[in-house]
Amino acid sequence: MGLFGFGKKKEHTPTAAKEEELSFKALTKRAYPRYLVENLSASLGKVIDISKNSVLFAASGLKEGDYLDVEIDGKSYEGSVARTYGNKVVLRFDQEFPKELIESHMKKVTHEPLKPQRTLDTASISNESDVQSDKAIINLMLEIEDPNTNIAKFRENIEALPELKEKILSMANSIEIGGRGRISDVGSAVTRLGFEAIKRIVYQYVMYEASLSHNDLKYFENFELYNIFLGATFKKISPLFSFKDTKNEGQSLLTMSSVGALVISRECPEIAPLYRGVEELYSYPMRMVERWKCGYDFLEIDGHYFTKDLQVFKYLYDGFVLANYMLYPHYSPQNLKVSLSQRKLRFAYVSYLTLLAQKFVFAKDKNSGFILLQRMQRLGFTLQEAKQWLDFIIENTNKKVARIGLEKKIPKPDMPNQMISLESYLGSGGYAAYFLEKIDDLSREAQRLAIRYEDEAYSHYVLDIVLNHERFTFLTMPFAIIPCDVLEDDELPLAMLEGFDLLIFKNIDRLDRRLFKEFEKIWKDFEGKIIVTFSTYSMIEYDQPHLYEVVREQIVDFPSYYQSTLLHMKMVNTACSQLNRLFGEKICDIEDFKGEMIDMETLYKRVLEKISPTHT
Repeated sequence: MGLFGFGKKKEHTPTAAKEEELSFKALTKRAYPRYLVENLSASLGKVIDISKNSVLFAASGLKEGDYLDVEIDGKSYEGSVARTYGNKVVLRFDQEFPKELIESHMKKVTHEPLKPQRTLDTASISNESDVQSDKAIINLMLEIEDPNTNIAKFRENIEALPELKEKILSMANSIEIGGRGRISDVGSAVTRLGFEAIKRIVYQYVMYEASLSHNDLKYFENFELYNIFLGATFKKISPLFSFKDTKNEGQSLLTMSSVGALVISRECPEIAPLYRGVEELYSYPMRMVERWKCGYDFLEIDGHYFTKDLQVFKYLYDGFVLANYMLYPHYSPQNLKVSLSQRKLRFAYVSYLTLLAQKFVFAKDKNSGFILLQRMQRLGFTLQEAKQWLDFIIENTNKKVARIGLEKKIPKPDMPNQMISLESYLGSGGYAAYFLEKIDDLSREAQRLAIRYEDEAYSHYVLDIVLNHERFTFLTMPFAIIPCDVLEDDELPLAMLEGFDLLIFKNIDRLDRRLFKEFEKIWKDFEGKIIVTFSTYSMIEYDQPHLYEVVREQIVDFPSYYQSTLLHMKMVNTACSQLNRLFGEKICDIEDFKGEMIDMETLYKRVLEKISPTHT
């Protein structure tokens, strides 16, 4: 039950694609995007919005076809009436408006970048002894389940861990096993205890005493259970998606992935109480708090520690970053770059499902459980079978927990359900209804969608809800998020994307121009569905006209705050609720954000910067 093709392996033949090019349903007939403007003078009346070659006026008394000379911003333009409705009229002009005219009058949602209180010195986040110790722990994790491992490999890494060495020697010299003279070297201890016994001792040390018992994460509820279940779940999911983890590298990376949070808790101790559990560890507001207090978030610290200090997981770590993009598409690191490969993308999807399982089991997040079990259906599971499969992993993990001396148990969660209403985040009617109508089109017969947004964080937050909502077909599609603004790649081969049914190119307007031809090929030839997102303020019809022509017929505007103050307040309510939940008290009041149009990241910035340096 499980090639990564998820039950239906796709064969892609480039020559066939050339002979029969895929055609896509057009979602819009507009020639150019429209921009809401203010204080733009015109002789015909108030300008409501403007595009590269047309203007919507508040005017009446005209009929379609009328040809007019209109003065706009002090310059004369000639055009004809293209459409009238009520007291509004659209004129299409013979000349195109310069970018500067639109840009200088465009209504823009306020964006203010967060200013960190301090910036950690990454060169000092680890000392040599920590690096050597963690290297030894990771090497042991890699060796435990490697069928080709040997005593020599174990001995070298055990020697680098004095506590583990002492534990093994103590057991070897115990009354029950000894009796043949005291020994003082690991090699003799291995011979006396036996290789399998040594592996059990190493497992207990690695999975509990070393990687789990950290005072810096003392507020994290059931951290030891979480970390053991994390590795166990990943190990069970990996084969279902043809991610071969023969050397235990992926499982080891996930099990050690909380190192960044440990470092931040140690270096910025006022943050430590906020790491209460899985929900907080993987939340977007926590990334903002980390960046505010330390200048880096925990994924950025992880990346530096693993790939630069320890020099491990160098060819897989990007997949963990991509998994967090899948978990929270509105995540936007400041100090990370990623490169893609088929292996990284597969690891990312497996890790994403693994993290959903953690949120379901430990944070009691029923929506995450619902998403996980629905996505498991792509492998041929029924919902009930998927739930039983997860319960089986919990049972086995509890047995493993008991073997290493823990008295705690992971409870089996109830069957989850989804109670999320799209209207709670978008509103209903008008522009929200139009946007959801286009999403419905993509869910059914359309293949491509380009979302133009004002607020990067909130639009991608809502996109996550859309991708995982039972109203749409995306919920059972294996998908990948490609963050265009942080890619380091020189190429984007189509073959790398085999097995995915849905691609999301986040911030396509920030894609390196060198990769554009390959993106265009993916857009034309990929047999699944593609969503791209881009900022209204990038004005791609001016600055990237070729890209604009590629996506033009599939562009749909995320509803504007200027068209719906209700939508803006829904964003404010969402962000405030998340911050108040993270801090466990009311630090954010929606009443403070009525009137001014700000984006989600700015709201976080303003709330956090009002908090005293010692607050938590």
